[in-house]
Amino acid sequence: MTSRLHAIAGATAILLIGVFWYLALSSEFLGGHAEVLQARTAILWLMPVLIALVVVANISGKRLGEAGHPLVAAKKKRVKLVAANGAIILVPAVVLLWYWADTGRFDAWFYALQVLELMAGAGNVILLSLNLRDGFRLAARNA
Repeated sequence: MTSRLHAIAGATAILLIGVFWYLALSSEFLGGHAEVLQARTAILWLMPVLIALVVVANISGKRLGEAGHPLVAAKKKRVKLVAANGAIILVPAVVLLWYWADTGRFDAWFYALQVLELMAGAGNVILLSLNLRDGFRLAARNA
């Protein structure tokens, strides 16, 4: 049960980051300022869901982890980077980008921060995907 919950939470977190990317980029390239605000509002409201998924994956991963196994150690390091990236860059960027979109501030700072947010999100997708890969390896080893 714990392994299934862990896999679902981790995979859903990766997919949700992809949804954020889609919302941000499609609103920029296919819409106007109103669509950007709608996308930013959706991302803002879905951010707690993403945070909860990462927390669930982390807690369930700790229960599943084999102490001292190199793949588990690598996954733990990556999760720390994901959390730091989220706390330092992503959450503040999501809030600020929403605020700027809400007040109509679409200037160079908005787009620079959006690029930083997309890069940080891509970094988290890579780190979480590596954790997913290593989780499959651990599951195969234990099967």
